[in-house]
Amino acid sequence: MIDIAVGMAENVDRVLAAARDETAQVAQDEEWHPMLDGTPEVWGVQTIGDNRVVVRIVARTQPGAQWGVARELRRRLKVRFDAEGIRLPGVPLVAQPLGAAVSAAPDADRASAPQSAGAAR
Repeated sequence: MIDIAVGMAENVDRVLAAARDETAQVAQDEEWHPMLDGTPEVWGVQTIGDNRVVVRIVARTQPGAQWGVARELRRRLKVRFDAEGIRLPGVPLVAQPLGAAVSAAPDADRASAPQSAGAAR
């Protein structure tokens, strides 16, 4: 089972059609067909959230093949969505003021802080 998120503004019917086409192609592929028990199913819209619509795809696989099949489906869907201009949800950007120091080590602030005379290191 994989969930693929697309941008809220995308045409859901177009997304579902592309996903169905790609799942049919992977089921016919000589390399992937033996790992599948039938054609993966596009179940449809699983959730609608903040800036995304999530589409669920379910594939029955041979034991141990589920991870490879899921990765291949995700790869094919990404390539297809890119080719068709279907956008994935945007990632919110976090602004940080220029010159703001970010500590690389969590203990860096403690190491430079003054220690009391009785404190053990």
